Amino acid sequence: MLMFLDAMGLKCHSECSDHGCWGPGPDKCLKCKAARMAVNNTCLATCDDVPMLYQAENNTCKQCHIQCAGGCSGPDPDRCFDCKKVKVLGQNNTFECMTECPLPVGQLYIYPDENRICRQCDPSCDKGCTGPSSAVKLGGCNTCVLAVNKTLENDTVRCLPRDQEYCPRGYYEKQYRSDVDHPLNKKRVCQQCDHLCLECNGPGYAYCPRCRYYKYTDIYPICLKECPEYTYSYQYQCFPCSNQCLGGCRGAESLDCYNCRNFKVFVDEDMHKVSVKTY
Repeated sequence: MLMFLDAMGLKCHSECSDHGCWGPGPDKCLKCKAARMAVNNTCLATCDDVPMLYQAENNTCKQCHIQCAGGCSGPDPDRCFDCKKVKVLGQNNTFECMTECPLPVGQLYIYPDENRICRQCDPSCDKGCTGPSSAVKLGGCNTCVLAVNKTLENDTVRCLPRDQEYCPRGYYEKQYRSDVDHPLNKKRVCQQCDHLCLECNGPGYAYCPRCRYYKYTDIYPICLKECPEYTYSYQYQCFPCSNQCLGGCRGAESLDCYNCRNFKVFVDEDMHKVSVKTY
């Protein structure tokens, strides 16, 4: 057996076993004292002496998975101490390292958070997201199936649940169109009704089947905050006074006028005596 002799000052490396060696380095041992790298048969005191190795069977040091960072306890991507790219959480505080977050399962999209942990997007998002918010923005949804614009809280466009077919009360649906690239281009967006409307079919106060205050019909129905002159209110609608009224009225009959345009007729309680006053 070829050996380097102590008498000649040719000692084997300190990590070689008593079996000897065939050269001066830790990779020239016939057998290792403690641990051995599987990739090049270099002897080590422990597998921890070289980054990204783990101790396998027979004190063999093997390479961690390519997606691991900071070491590992086994060969698979779920045995990493940390991840190079993204981390997919499992049960009981376990995780697996991947190059990117996996494709959505069913309708749930996934994104990497600031710690490169794969998280589920808000369920209302369509075509993925960059964060947990339901708003269409960086840190939220990429786009929506149905969006709502100018919510009561702020002016952010937010996604509505993907199984929701209609806009909420107080909004009307409009297809968004833009000449430039926009995440909501040709998407259905719920726009807020006019502040005078409870429900609407379009912008302004002339497309409201239900009004917040009063509905008045002249040529077509509109919503108003208060009834106009020469009308009276009844069950949240404005109706015209009699054409004999002057200065408004409290009802539809000429008896309900505040004042008269031409003649005023006084009727007593017994409806017998009548007098006429002219102006």
